[in-house]
Amino acid sequence: MGKGLVLGICFLAIIGSGCTPFSVQRRIEEDAERRDEVNRRLCVAEDYYAKGVMNNLRRNWAEARAAFDSALSVISEIDIMTTPEDKEVQMRVNTLLREIAYDYRFTLVATGGVDADNAPAILAWALEESLESKELKELAKKLSEMPVEIKYDFPIVWNDEVKEKIIYFQTEIRKPFQKWLSNSGRYLPMIKEIFRRYGLPEDLAYLPLVESGYEPHAYSWAHAVGIWQFIASTGKLFGLEINWWLDERRDPVKSTEASAKYLKKLYEQFGDWYLALAAYNCGEIRVEKSIAKAGTRSFWDLPLPRQTKNYVPLFIAALIIAKNPVPFGFSSEFEPPIEYERVEIEGGVDLRVVAECADTSFEYIRFLNPQLLRWCTPPGKSKCEVRIPAGKGAVFADRFAKLPEEKKRVAFVEHKVKRGETLSAIAHKYGVSAEAIVTANQLGNYRTLRIGQRLVIPVRGVSGGLTDTQAKGKPEPSQKSPQRVHIVKPGETLSEIASKYNIPLVSLLKYNNLTKNSTIRPGNKILLYEPVSGASNQSAREEKIEHTVKKGDSLYKISRLYGVKVDDIVAWNDLPDRNVPLRVGQKLTILKQAKRATTNKERVVYRVKKGDTLFSIAKHYNVSIADLRSWNGIDGDRLNIGQTLVLYLNNTTKNKITVYIVKPGDTLWSIAGEFGVSVEELVRVNRLSDPNELRVGDPITVYINE
Repeated sequence: MGKGLVLGICFLAIIGSGCTPFSVQRRIEEDAERRDEVNRRLCVAEDYYAKGVMNNLRRNWAEARAAFDSALSVISEIDIMTTPEDKEVQMRVNTLLREIAYDYRFTLVATGGVDADNAPAILAWALEESLESKELKELAKKLSEMPVEIKYDFPIVWNDEVKEKIIYFQTEIRKPFQKWLSNSGRYLPMIKEIFRRYGLPEDLAYLPLVESGYEPHAYSWAHAVGIWQFIASTGKLFGLEINWWLDERRDPVKSTEASAKYLKKLYEQFGDWYLALAAYNCGEIRVEKSIAKAGTRSFWDLPLPRQTKNYVPLFIAALIIAKNPVPFGFSSEFEPPIEYERVEIEGGVDLRVVAECADTSFEYIRFLNPQLLRWCTPPGKSKCEVRIPAGKGAVFADRFAKLPEEKKRVAFVEHKVKRGETLSAIAHKYGVSAEAIVTANQLGNYRTLRIGQRLVIPVRGVSGGLTDTQAKGKPEPSQKSPQRVHIVKPGETLSEIASKYNIPLVSLLKYNNLTKNSTIRPGNKILLYEPVSGASNQSAREEKIEHTVKKGDSLYKISRLYGVKVDDIVAWNDLPDRNVPLRVGQKLTILKQAKRATTNKERVVYRVKKGDTLFSIAKHYNVSIADLRSWNGIDGDRLNIGQTLVLYLNNTTKNKITVYIVKPGDTLWSIAGEFGVSVEELVRVNRLSDPNELRVGDPITVYINE
């Protein structure tokens, strides 16, 4: 078959499927933009982690913990955005989660151990470390016999493994375990009722004690979410909806329904509850392989991962304590069950409106509905179930029915960040709070905006579909760009005005909502936004490039070439839209942000070694990945061994960075003593696998707290 015939058939196949080559290209570009956003968020998570490490080194334990928790929060968002094809991202995420768990351990040691609010990733790590304690095993031998008056519908054993776990709960994590016991009261009646319907042992309702502590927002290093710790693929398999607006793994009721189906399936598969729980923890395939390898179906004799070997006796120990807490030194006072009513409303309704109509707070509506990830019900749905406080159904129905439609719904305005804009300036422009923008876009504490970034602005009382200009008129100046006005004189053109004030023409047009074909007349007022005092001029902040379109060019390809956004190229060149075909020889204006100022900074040259990544180098020198890219003109993530990188290190930081070259007779202990730092810090900062193996000539990085 000839090449031309093959191409013709492929083309007809695309047309026949309802997709034009252009729409296929558009989907490719949209997927590339999604990957860009995933990588941006991953850089945010990596920066949070780096801040946590630095705060550990400075012994700022509270700040370190906050940074690590923020990193985990961002990673949970990344999970929703990734697809099975994003293997490289998933590898980076898994590596980062392991790093967080490792460094968080130092924070726990310094602050006295596990806390009730620690992330599950850290609890799992601390648990594995503590359960190997010899002291724990000695205490377990002294534990008296199990109380016999309590009845169970789950098979119970009283062996050394279970007794060790009971001691662990009584000693090392007494405070958090008491909190989890208390939390269980909120959900136990609901869980037991659902498990009865599925014919499951009601004692399984206590399983979240070792999964999540009954915390709907729990997130683990295994990418598991919610009370029942479902990963995304398993959650979807059992009917849970997971997207940017909604994550039903966090819904206590729907996730319990899903866990009941899954546990029932596992028991039917293995015919043994210990094996079923082992499979719930590490997967059916792994348990099946362990059974085949060992030639036995006894859980206690199977070669399973250490975490799974601990999991079943941990649950048995937690169950024994939970059903009779007082003899084991725990309080029997649990939180009361959560009471609520269900109401059905349409998508896109502001949760603040729901709160007002139900006579409660926005925060309590969010508490009752942890599955709702944003500030409103998912847009596009004809019916959405929302929980409101018990007894408020009638008053809610009456108030909600009387509200005009425009007051119920959130209007979504998309805003593209321009140079110099701040969160407060954007919030002022649309008449909303900065916190509303932070919440709507899941910015967390990382509030640095980038030029071209798209923000969703929740605006009440405005019909949907407006652009940012239509919603509020002409752009207002940011706090960094004072406004001036130029009065048009006879004979002047827009190009001459832009040149006179040293402002790029495309920027002037954007400021005034004009195009290149707009007519100006004498007396017209042209808004000017000039650099703040201390900045030289616009060209100092932007590099203007003229690109000549070549054969095969597309807006997306050109955007990747210069590291800018497609929509920015459209705006800079007054193109009708992003789908406009390009002509060979066509001239396009590209504005690139100038590299960040590096005055008063120490210039360091670094040569890339095997195993280095942008993330590891940025972490090592306490700089951001964005700065590394900017300083070295790097667009992607790939580095070559031997490649030279330039870094500009802040010489005013409280921690001075020194590179010490190892001499004959040096040890880590002698180097630590010379600089007044700990050996643990040197090991961590330099990623040393063995502190006893130093080679003469090795560079050792030292952070000296001044």
